[in-house]
Amino acid sequence: MGKAVLILGFKDLFHHRETASLEEALLARVEQGGISSLVVEGNLPAEAQASATALALIRKYTPDRVLLVSTAKGASAVGLQRLAIRPQTYPQTADDGLFTTIPLRQAHAALGHAEIPASISDDLVDGTDNDVVYSILDFAAKHKSTFTCGWLRVPLSVQQAFELHSSSTYADKEVERRAFPSMAISTIADAMFAVVSHS
Repeated sequence: MGKAVLILGFKDLFHHRETASLEEALLARVEQGGISSLVVEGNLPAEAQASATALALIRKYTPDRVLLVSTAKGASAVGLQRLAIRPQTYPQTADDGLFTTIPLRQAHAALGHAEIPASISDDLVDGTDNDVVYSILDFAAKHKSTFTCGWLRVPLSVQQAFELHSSSTYADKEVERRAFPSMAISTIADAMFAVVSHS
């Protein structure tokens, strides 16, 4: 029997005008890679309510695997995040950090097989995406849930990078171009699918 997968994300990627077909591209592959059902929720608020929204979706869909996808401005490769750090809203008695629970080496190998540049990252990320992942991992531990949770940070899409380039005030356009590397939407979709279906 295949896995039930829930992919979570934010409006900046999933509801950008260039990425309107991102959800469709993922859903079109639902019968591939041992996936029995795939739900894509790319409308998490980029605010304090994001974690509560993510947990409500997990309760609703009871997935086998959860993947949060967020953008990393300046990244040129996909990052498989290993660790989420404790948000300031959590008490000091909570764990300082929680490790993601998807098999990272297997996920990294799947990305390599798909010829997608990727690395396993130990970078400490302070932001809403970190807070969401921590809350999911904390929820799973406290409720002895069996689902696995991963965190994928992807480069800006080509259009997002172009818009930053156009609105920037850099005097040196070559420096500016290097400052905003990007990845095609089709490659971002391939990366998500590789991680959830082969790890």
